[in-house]
Amino acid sequence: MSARDKYGMYLALGPGGTQVLAPTGPGLVTLVPVREHRLVPLGDTVTLSSDPCTIALDGERYIEVYGTRTITVRLTNNGPRVVDIARCMEEAARCGYFQRFGNSKERD
Repeated sequence: MSARDKYGMYLALGPGGTQVLAPTGPGLVTLVPVREHRLVPLGDTVTLSSDPCTIALDGERYIEVYGTRTITVRLTNNGPRVVDIARCMEEAARCGYFQRFGNSKERD
């Protein structure tokens, strides 16, 4: 999935789910049980269970929910702008930013 996709992913983790290897932190890959998963189109809402849970937003930010509150989330593309690093590097190379100009001898 990328920032340009017109959908997101809903994952419900917990006991009884299919075990998958997933990155769970910097340099850390562990088995995680996935109980449910589905694509969520832009604009759609998802109602979460009233059980205490953690809502992971983008891999870094999250919200912890306690008690028996019903939570509804809507997927939008109104979030912070994202830099496409691969595209930036391709454009910089195309424009010659990684080329050496002038005398090709190394300077001390």
